[in-house]
Amino acid sequence: MLLMENSAIHTSVSAILADPSKWRALLDQFEEVLKINIFIVDRHGCVLVPLNSCRYGAALISSTFGINFQKEGGAAEAVVLQGFGESFAARGAYLQVVDPFDLHLCAVPVKKDADNILFYLVVGPLRLSPHWPEEKYVALASSLGLESVGFLECVRSVPQVSGAALNAILDLLSEVVKDVFELSLEKQKFSQLQVQGGTVRPEIIAGVQDLLVNIQHDELLIAILDAAIKMAGAEGGSIMTLDEESSDFVIKVSRGLENKKNIVQHRCKVGEGIAGTAAREKVPFFISGTEGDVRIRHLLKRPDIRQSFVVPIVAGPDSQVIGILNLSIKNQDSPISIPDVQVDIQKFSPLIAAALRSL
Repeated sequence: MLLMENSAIHTSVSAILADPSKWRALLDQFEEVLKINIFIVDRHGCVLVPLNSCRYGAALISSTFGINFQKEGGAAEAVVLQGFGESFAARGAYLQVVDPFDLHLCAVPVKKDADNILFYLVVGPLRLSPHWPEEKYVALASSLGLESVGFLECVRSVPQVSGAALNAILDLLSEVVKDVFELSLEKQKFSQLQVQGGTVRPEIIAGVQDLLVNIQHDELLIAILDAAIKMAGAEGGSIMTLDEESSDFVIKVSRGLENKKNIVQHRCKVGEGIAGTAAREKVPFFISGTEGDVRIRHLLKRPDIRQSFVVPIVAGPDSQVIGILNLSIKNQDSPISIPDVQVDIQKFSPLIAAALRSL
């Protein structure tokens, strides 16, 4: 058993090291929408995919978290996870460390299964609490011997997220990277079989590869929905995706919804109903009971649903709507602050689009 585990871990490291630019490009997509630095280290802290740039407060990872990336001569040093030291603190399934300025750095495990970690995504720095007055940063930076001007520029570029949004973001990042990794391995195995056999027709190869992508895509949709429900504190929801043949949006996955047999068959066209209007207008709707945006007020006929959120998933340079996220709450004792959810959705929605484009 131990030999098999070590083999899986060795395979994961080898696969990343074989093409680190591919993984850097994948992480760049998520960095662009989240405005947060992301890099990959192995289980011991050795850097597999390095930090990309000095944006989003990246310089603070060395200066205030004390993490050393390189030895003399430029060789990668296995000190990233050790840099967390005794300050490691579990945040759900994640590890984190906090610097003197109350900025956080998270290490997110990507797992083969529940017990075996393949590698870590390191995400941050980020802020979970409001920005301090700048004079407080300057005073503390001075006491620590940091260059205050450059330091303040870095601090200003560190994004702020809520605890709920952070957990949802880290959940989804971990799932996406795992899916991309597994899909790459499966394609590689199939290609090797095809080379050895030499008789597999091209259409069969294409069909199998499409099937692999579809399987991973469906699993990713479930992970996206679960993360969104957690982030918003919702009780249930669904994700609709675009059927390109009919131009309808069809419910692909759902959680906690009644009449599931009928729901799975539900579809709508652009401009039709609340979801279709959200897709046409390319704007989210945040609804409380029968109160909502004037464009959909005549459609609000479900007083049993205390709150609901209908969010178009927009992707690409032409801002195409590729899906619709629906979340709902019926519990009268658990109202949600709509302004807070709106802020979190604005951070999470672009990540959903990037995740769906990654496969």
